[in-house]
Amino acid sequence: MTAVAAPLRPGIPRLLLFGSGDFAFNLYWQSVTLYLLFFYTDTLGLPPATAGLVYMAGAIWDGVADLIVGIAAERSRRGYRRFVVLGAVPLGLSFPLLYLLPPFNGAPLVALSIGAQLAFRTLYAVTNVPYAAWSTRVSDDSRDRTLIAGFRLLFGAAAAAVVALGTPWLLARTGAGGHALVAALFAAVATPLLLIVGVATRQATRIAPAINQASVTCNLAALARNRAFVTLGIAMTAAAIAGAILNQSVLYYFRHVAGDPAGGPATFAAMAAAGVLAVPVWTAITVRIGARAAWVVAATLGLVALAIFAVSGPQAIWLARPFLIAMQVVLTGLGLAGWAMLPNTVDYGEARGGLRVEATAFGVSALLQKLALAAAAMLLGGVYTLLGYDGSVAPDAAAREGIRWLMIAAPAAGLVLSIAAMLANPLPRGRHAAIIEELAAGRPA
Repeated sequence: MTAVAAPLRPGIPRLLLFGSGDFAFNLYWQSVTLYLLFFYTDTLGLPPATAGLVYMAGAIWDGVADLIVGIAAERSRRGYRRFVVLGAVPLGLSFPLLYLLPPFNGAPLVALSIGAQLAFRTLYAVTNVPYAAWSTRVSDDSRDRTLIAGFRLLFGAAAAAVVALGTPWLLARTGAGGHALVAALFAAVATPLLLIVGVATRQATRIAPAINQASVTCNLAALARNRAFVTLGIAMTAAAIAGAILNQSVLYYFRHVAGDPAGGPATFAAMAAAGVLAVPVWTAITVRIGARAAWVVAATLGLVALAIFAVSGPQAIWLARPFLIAMQVVLTGLGLAGWAMLPNTVDYGEARGGLRVEATAFGVSALLQKLALAAAAMLLGGVYTLLGYDGSVAPDAAAREGIRWLMIAAPAAGLVLSIAAMLANPLPRGRHAAIIEELAAGRPA
C-alpha cells in the first residue's frame, strides 16, 4: 500500500450524505426484523417452528451471501460504488416478494417463502456489504468514522420509526395483499436514495486504497489473527442475538401477555424515536471516551434495565414499554460503538499483519450478524414450540410467562458475553490514531 499526502477531511455534508444510505437499507431491514417472522406466523399461518426455520434459512443464506460478496468486492477493480449503484434497483424489485399472499398452503408456501428470502437477501448483500466497507475509505479519521456511524444509526433509527409507524397504518388502508404493497412503497423510497448515495459519495483517506490479490484463505487467516476484529465480532454477534430476541418478542408480548395488540407497533415506534434521540448522545459519548469504553457503558446499562424488568414480576405490564425503550437506547449505543470500531479493526489488522482486508472483513462481520439473527429466530421458534404456542389461540399462563422470560434471559446472556469480549479488544481510545500515523508514514506498527 502506498502512502499519499493527507487530503482534506470530508465535511459534515459529505458524511451526512453517505450515512443517509442507511435510511434506505433500514426501510428493508427493519421491516424484515420487526414484521417478517410475525407475518409468517400470524398472517401466513405457519407454525412457529416452521416459521423459525424459514427465517433461519434466509438469515443463514444472507450471511453466506455477505461473505461471498465481501470476497468479490475485496478483489474487484471497480470499487464499492458500482456494487451499490448496480444493485439498488434489483434489490427494490425483490423486496415485495417477501410479503406475497399466495393462494396455497403447505410445502409450496414454505418453498415460496424461502425462495423469496433467498432472492432478497442475496441482492441485499450485493449492495449493503460494499456500502459498509466503503466507510473505510470515506475517511480514515476515527472521529469521522464515529460521525459516520452516528449518521448511519440516526438514519437507520428514522427508517425504523417510519417502518414501525407506517406499516400498521398502511396495512389498515390497503386490505388484502397490503403487506406487499407496503413493501413496494418502501422500495420506491429506498431505491433512488441508494442511487444518489452511490453516485455522489467521494472518499478522502491518507492511505491509498489497493486491490487485495491475496487468496481467500490468506485473507480469512489474517482476520482470524486480528484480535481487534475477532473480539469486536464476538461482541457484535452477542449483542445482535440479544437485540433480535428482544425485538422479535415485542409483538408477541403485547398481544398475548399484555393483551394489547396495538401496543406492539406503538412500542416499536417509541423505540425508534428513542433511538433517534439517543444517537447524538451516544455519538458525543463515544467521541469523548472511545468506542470500546462506550460499549461497556451501554451494555452495563442494559443489564441494569433487564434486572429491573425481571424483578418487577409479570404483573408490571406497565413497565414493559419503558423497559423496551431503555433497551433500544442501549442497543443504539452498542450499534454506534460497533460500527465506529469496525473500520478501525481493518487498519489494526494491516498494521499488525501487513495485509489490508477490507470488504472481506465486512462480509465476515455481516455473516456473523446474520447467523446471530438466524440463531435468535430458531431459539424463539424452538422455545415457543416448547411452550405450546399457536398463533390461532391464546397461550396459557405458563406460555405467557415463558414469552416474558425469554426476552429477559437471552438478552442478558448476550450482553454479558459482549462485555467480556470488548474488555479483550486492543483498541482503546487514541490507539487508532497512532496506527494511522504509522501506516501513512510507511512504518510497521
